[in-house]
Order: sequence, then C-alpha cells, then structure tokens
Amino acid sequence: MKRFAVSAMLVMAVLLMLAIPLAVQAADSALAGTSWVLSTLDGQLPLPDTSLSLQLGEDGSATGSDGCNRFTTTFTASRSTISFAPAATTMMACPPAVATQAENYMSALSSANRYQLRGGQLILLDGTTVLATFVAARDDLAGTTWLVTGYNNGREAVVSPILGADIIINLDDENLISGNAGCNDFFA
Repeated sequence: MKRFAVSAMLVMAVLLMLAIPLAVQAADSALAGTSWVLSTLDGQLPLPDTSLSLQLGEDGSATGSDGCNRFTTTFTASRSTISFAPAATTMMACPPAVATQAENYMSALSSANRYQLRGGQLILLDGTTVLATFVAARDDLAGTTWLVTGYNNGREAVVSPILGADIIINLDDENLISGNAGCNDFFA
C-alpha cells in the first residue's frame, strides 16, 4: 500500500511538472489572442480575390482560412519559437492556382519554427528563411462599405440579391449604418 501511494505521488508530481510549462507558454506568448491577415507567402502577394487568415487563441488554438478552406489546429509559442500541430481542414474544391496557394500556406504553417513581431507584422520563419508575413487584422468595422452577396430569406435559406440590385451597407465612423437595399436608401 505504501509503495502504491509513493508511486501515485511520483506520477502526480511528474504530471504537474509537465503541465506547468505548457500553461506558462500559452500565457507568455505575445501571439495569444491575436488575429492576422496574410500579406506575403514565400515572398509573393496572395492571389487576387483570396483572403488567408490566422487567428491565434489564448488557449493555444489556431484557426483561419487558407484562401480555399477553413482550418483548425493548435500552436505553441515561446519567446521567438513557434510550432503548429497538423491541421484539420474543410475539403472545398477550388481552382488549381488557389488550391496550390492553400497547400503552400498550410506547408508554411507546418514548417514554421520561429517568429518575429516587427512593425505591426507577424513574420513566420523556418530558421532564417521567411515563409510568410502577416498584418494585424482590423478589429473595427467603422468606415467600411459592404456589398451584400447573400442574405437569409426568412425561410432558412441564404439567397443572392436579384441581379442588378446591389445591396450596399455603409458603417460610418460615428457608429451609424446606412445604405441602399437595391431600391430604397436606409439609415439606422
């Protein structure tokens, strides 16, 4: 019985020692709780009409878009080192160039072993080789204009606007909403 108690205490002590560094890494990381938009991949701009993103959660989660599919994984970061676990992704079909870009993006994440925060940018590196650069995602929507491409029709379906009826929403700097519903202007 005494031998079992000592063994159990030893196992608990080892587990506790293993858990503490993981919690400290997530809490110490300057990346935890940040959101980024890709600005270059292997020195190239993203393809037109694609948006590649990376959200790094305070719990060590990493989610985003590779320009074609959504992904989810985990990350660890400490000082200037970073690593991403293998990701789970959706399986959407995309044009070949977009699919290749998505594959290269996911490869960059899995190859990254260092990072730098410089001038409002996140730079992912493999040793000294720059894999990808990101800019911080905007948190606010003030001063933006949106073109509606689909809306809920009230019958549990998302539908497109009638051809030629552009629905536009403006979010101004004073938190006012205005726009055009395709026929009439609106203000709120």
